[in-house]
Amino acid sequence: MSLSYAQRLARRKDLGGALGDPEVHEDVERWSSKCETLARWWSDAKHVVVYTGAGVSTSCGIPDFRGPQGIWTKQQRGEAMPTCDVKFGFAKPSLTHLAIAHLVKVGRVDYVASQNVDGIHARTGIDKEKLAELHGNCFSERCEKCNKVHLRDFEMRTVGFKYTRRKCDACGGRLTDNILDWENALPDDELDATIHHTEQADLVVCMGTSLRITPVCDLPEQVQANGGKLVIVNLQATPKDERADLVIHAKCDQVMAQLLKHMEIKVPPYVRVDKARISYHVLFPTPPHRKQFSHGVRGSGIKLIFSSVHHPKCPLPFVRSLSVELEGENRIIETTNQLPLVATFHRKVYAHEVLVFRIRVHHVEQVGMETSSIEYTVRCSDISSNLLAGEDGGRECEFVSQAYTPPILYQSGLDEDYVAGAVLGHESTNTKRRMEFT
Repeated sequence: MSLSYAQRLARRKDLGGALGDPEVHEDVERWSSKCETLARWWSDAKHVVVYTGAGVSTSCGIPDFRGPQGIWTKQQRGEAMPTCDVKFGFAKPSLTHLAIAHLVKVGRVDYVASQNVDGIHARTGIDKEKLAELHGNCFSERCEKCNKVHLRDFEMRTVGFKYTRRKCDACGGRLTDNILDWENALPDDELDATIHHTEQADLVVCMGTSLRITPVCDLPEQVQANGGKLVIVNLQATPKDERADLVIHAKCDQVMAQLLKHMEIKVPPYVRVDKARISYHVLFPTPPHRKQFSHGVRGSGIKLIFSSVHHPKCPLPFVRSLSVELEGENRIIETTNQLPLVATFHRKVYAHEVLVFRIRVHHVEQVGMETSSIEYTVRCSDISSNLLAGEDGGRECEFVSQAYTPPILYQSGLDEDYVAGAVLGHESTNTKRRMEFT
């Protein structure tokens, strides 16, 4: 997980057992055979629940906690923290993330319960009704009044449900970060849904989780009470291995690649679409009583404003600057990185005009995509004399910020063309609700 997130958690001397245990790498023939068995069980299952932990995000460049080079492992040894190859917000989903999202979409996974706070599962488009982020999401806020969760494109700076100074757009209640610290209880709605789906399941697959933090670690085995099967995919041994019906010691992406092959399922490439609000401001708007107004003059310039859909002062983490061209004029306005991003054109604005702005969005280097394009049109006849200071309310525009096909990096027996598609493709009374170690 993110180093900044780990550093914001309350300090604990007891970080639980089994830190830095050696990884177990089964030979290819052994784990491949197990994948064939799992694929058969998965195909026959009527209700599948997938639990995920930090191990599904390590191939995204995000370190885990308990691995040989994990965050808590190094902390316990008094060593320097591991390097994080990428910030949460710029991390690209792994093959496992994308496969899980697609399996949800096609009805082969009924519910996903994640202990990760990196927000990647939500970013892949899993319906919020089918996803529990049991330890929170660094990219969301929760309303303390109506409990609505607001997804953001920027990372929260706090943990432990601290106030963010923003308001809920549904009820006006105060918003907090949506990230658990050790003393915080898990969200009732998502925990209850996880318990319900696990009790209904005939197959539970745990991927990349050490299964050591309660209450989540005790939930998967409930599937066996109703005759279902429990499968664990993890590089390290877990306390639940002896009870599992199948344990696979291999990387999550390796296993998922084999499963996709056996189930003959293709995963479309990943395309991330972000949003921004674009509005305009007429400079020195012409009052209706002026003679110029009757001649069609609506102002002496126009300012294009590019801002976050969440609030003008909220960050635009993927955007470095803009190049804005007004059709018919031989010039391009380059913006600075000051928010909101503004491009100003000093020229008379006439009511008969239709102004077409071609906006090139320059992304920050970590995104992996240099630029994307947006076209924004202003019909000057729509500029009303009663607009406050000549400014409109703006509208949301979409732009592609990431697009890629996940690489198959391992000896998985899966050809590249299995990653397919065209690119623009109860509650029990004794259930614990706080994070604890076992």
